[in-house]
Amino acid sequence: MTAIDRCEVTSLYIQGVVVGNAIFLTTNLNADHQIQVTGRGTNWLIGRSKQCAISIPHPEIAPFHTTVGYCPSRGFYLVDVGSHIGTWVNRRRLSHLQRRKLHNGDLLDLGKLRVEFFIDIFDQAVVPLADDTYC
Repeated sequence: MTAIDRCEVTSLYIQGVVVGNAIFLTTNLNADHQIQVTGRGTNWLIGRSKQCAISIPHPEIAPFHTTVGYCPSRGFYLVDVGSHIGTWVNRRRLSHLQRRKLHNGDLLDLGKLRVEFFIDIFDQAVVPLADDTYC
């Protein structure tokens, strides 16, 4: 099942994917609403800037709005990194630099842009990364 088929509230999504030690995001938060796959990593910046891993051409999105991160021992999380309009998880606003654990099916509001978050883990045998102590 693809992420778009799982959407219940909106057709926009971010999906955290873990395949062994390969962690990446997929999303349709772009001008064409086409599936986009980020590079492998553990932190992805989201915002209006083209420098972001997920660049969203939306006027209410700050140039550097939020970050989705991943820690092998704790899972995916979201951090508001400088939005003026705000970032919410399940209708609870994050304060600046506050970290909130993400769960499958969470509803994210980036300003007035509503997005669903999904998690897919294809291999439970994830070896902790060297920087896991900082998660």
